[in-house]
Amino acid sequence: MKKSLSLLSLYLFVAIAMVANVSYAEEPPTFKKLKQDKLQRVTDNNTFWKKYNLDRVYFAPDSSFTQQLNNPKNTNTPGEILNGTWIIKDDLVCWTYANGEPENKLNVANTEFCYSVYSDSPEDTFMTTHAEEFILYQTINGIEERSPSFKWNRWAYDNYVLDPSYVSMAQKGLDTMKEYRYTKTIPGGTIDRSKLNDRMKSYYDEVIGKIFFIGDNLMYFHKNGGYFSTSETRIENADRDISFLTAPVRFGQWSMKDDIHCYGRSESSSVNCEFVFPFKKGLTREYEGTLGMHRNGFTRVHGEMAVGHILPSESSFPELFKRVDKIFEQQK
Repeated sequence: MKKSLSLLSLYLFVAIAMVANVSYAEEPPTFKKLKQDKLQRVTDNNTFWKKYNLDRVYFAPDSSFTQQLNNPKNTNTPGEILNGTWIIKDDLVCWTYANGEPENKLNVANTEFCYSVYSDSPEDTFMTTHAEEFILYQTINGIEERSPSFKWNRWAYDNYVLDPSYVSMAQKGLDTMKEYRYTKTIPGGTIDRSKLNDRMKSYYDEVIGKIFFIGDNLMYFHKNGGYFSTSETRIENADRDISFLTAPVRFGQWSMKDDIHCYGRSESSSVNCEFVFPFKKGLTREYEGTLGMHRNGFTRVHGEMAVGHILPSESSFPELFKRVDKIFEQQK
């Protein structure tokens, strides 16, 4: 993630940058450098990371800064955490680590690190999709390095730094979900609640028979193993045409195994999976509910922000889900 935080590469990276005053960032044409107003939105209580990577950077509203390293080269501690403070100045995001942390943990100089931030997000969707790309170039004396120090393409509001004691568990879950990526379901998975462990029994009760909404997207899991997906936008654009909305392409199957739930449409070449953390566990902050991590590393608490579960009768189009239920019942 951050080259400058490896034991050797950061030391060389900073040293070269100080003497090579001829290098400039080579940002992709669609990326634009963010000014102070945009940087303030970026650092407004958000956590950033890279797809498939557990490293995290969190900008707290009190100007405190947290960086989590999943695989630091000079430590065997999973989920190593560095603390410090952040500030925006001269259209740069800068942070300084807490006294002694970088030297003691990574053997690098404890100095202020400043970065130019570029993003590909259009004005009308900036900081709304949670999948915008951000590229950070270390900037010293106004000179941007050619090679990026960070590349982020996932973010979530609030502190999503993982509790280090759960990092190994999460990494194992990610690795397992990647193995399931190109299968139609979990090998040896089940839809039988009685065969699940206690953690997944609670998850089953929370999710199955409900609509799992993530923003505009709606996913419905029927107790017989049926899966249906749609969106509020699709419902609106179809003018509530139930026949169109219940086309076979929208249906599939779900199953669970150990601490993982996978689901996918029958005509898709892969499945989506979610690793489930122990109830109220997995983050360095307190929260209520279930923490889930999807196969690409995206992490969210069920019940926070625009993520949660509702009964079909509570949806914007109950009649649609009544029809979906009938289709599932006919599949018995």
